[in-house]
Amino acid sequence: MKPLHVIISLIFLALAIIVITRSEKTVRAIQGSYFNAVSPLIKSGSEFDTKVKAFHEEVRTSRDLEKRLSGIEAEFGRLQATQARYIQIEEENARLRSALEFKERNPFSLEPAKVLTRTPSTWWETLTIDKGEDNGIATQFPVISEKGLIGKVDRVWNDMATVLLITDESCLVSARVDGTPEYGIVSGYRGEYGEEALLKLKYLSKDISTEPGTRVVTSGKGGVFPDNIEIGTIISIEQGPLYTEAILSPSFSKEDTSLVFSIITTSQ
Repeated sequence: MKPLHVIISLIFLALAIIVITRSEKTVRAIQGSYFNAVSPLIKSGSEFDTKVKAFHEEVRTSRDLEKRLSGIEAEFGRLQATQARYIQIEEENARLRSALEFKERNPFSLEPAKVLTRTPSTWWETLTIDKGEDNGIATQFPVISEKGLIGKVDRVWNDMATVLLITDESCLVSARVDGTPEYGIVSGYRGEYGEEALLKLKYLSKDISTEPGTRVVTSGKGGVFPDNIEIGTIISIEQGPLYTEAILSPSFSKEDTSLVFSIITTSQ
């Protein structure tokens, strides 16, 4: 197209626009067409904005709920820990009250002691307690719990001592079968690995008549252990060529040895 024709076309287009825009009716028609054309886009944009705002609000609410939930979980954990500690304190108080009552009604002069060490693999051999010579404790002193005989003091220092348990094979206790004239010697009896420690009562008469569950107590002979302290109960009887042996379950277990008593003197 020639430049002259282009110029003429532009002048015509400009005049046409001027004529059209000078007509208010035409302008309104153009505006109406424009708004009709862009109205769906405006509405769509408005709905999109609303959805975006709703999404952001949901995200914010979810984060708030997550924070609240985390706070509730943390508080619940603290409450659980507090409850567990409360139960532990109650159980400890109950044990201490029971121990105090045991000490008060016991005919012996007792020195309470806490167990410092109790090795799981050798718990049936020795314990270490937090009392020693400064508390009047000496070697060979008997050691008991509320359940019965524990053992005797083996070694002693100023503020601690070791206790040789009756479940150790080297600890010998003169004993009698409760309700019978039978006497014997109790020593530790090591069964299969992992089994609970047991006791063996030797030198019973061949014709002994007793039943499983019968109590065995100290005889008071030998000068170490006072009379009538419970040692354990008979599980089974084994007849031998010369004498009878009984297998005993000790009165105490490793769960009962957190607090023990050393017998200082007796009132008998």
